[in-house]
Amino acid sequence: MDCLSVFSHVTNRYMQMTQAVTLTGLRKEFTTAAGSITAVAGIDLTIPTGQIVAILGPNGAGKSSTIDMMLGLATPTSGSVRVLGMTPRKALDRRKIAAVLQSGGLLGDFLVEEIIAYIAAQLGYTPAKAQLRVQAVIEQAHLTGLARRKVSHCSGGEQQRIRFALALLSDPEVLVLDEPTAAMDPQSRQDFWESMTELACGGRTIIFSTHYLQEAQDFAQRTVLIDQGKVVYDGPTSYLQQLVGDTCSSCGASPSLESAFFALTKAA
Repeated sequence: MDCLSVFSHVTNRYMQMTQAVTLTGLRKEFTTAAGSITAVAGIDLTIPTGQIVAILGPNGAGKSSTIDMMLGLATPTSGSVRVLGMTPRKALDRRKIAAVLQSGGLLGDFLVEEIIAYIAAQLGYTPAKAQLRVQAVIEQAHLTGLARRKVSHCSGGEQQRIRFALALLSDPEVLVLDEPTAAMDPQSRQDFWESMTELACGGRTIIFSTHYLQEAQDFAQRTVLIDQGKVVYDGPTSYLQQLVGDTCSSCGASPSLESAFFALTKAA
């Protein structure tokens, strides 16, 4: 039994008692010149501490809008968000939650290790502790070979790994990742998920959005499938994988996000 299975088995009862994220009637609308657009259409979702959850859906499904509200970056039109029993803003202020987003300003003239050290100093670490923490997250994000490279000279995938290291600096209890491997090459993607597996074994709650069905199958214990701002599936990834596998076997298709939607429609 691997460490994820052991951790899940041993702590399952405790995790059910403590909620990392609770979304209640969550709704987000945007007003445009053409009228109102509903990005999130009433989502109810509870994620226990220590769970690994994939939020899966096509582009425009409402994944990023939902994550923005989890992080306090957007205000719900209606409904509520609680992170470890508090508002997202309070959870951020207390360093309980951190995120790896698809984009975000990085100081291009800094060396990789310099920008990580700079953010560590802003978090209030003493110089000695900051040095230890910086080295730890550089290793976790597989940035050792890039530490002396300018940020502006890093590829899109390498810059995403820098954002990952920055998110780890505060040692958050909840880690949220929005399309974290979108710009990574296959080897970087593999290294990234190895790091995430280590973090999950340490008990963190990990929530990640992706449109790669394989990533959900390989890593997440639970998958939440969103389409048109609504949850269309919420359950064990293994069951979704079984549905997709059966559907693909019968029609000769390759496993994909589209086949997952087809499998769910067929099952219903």
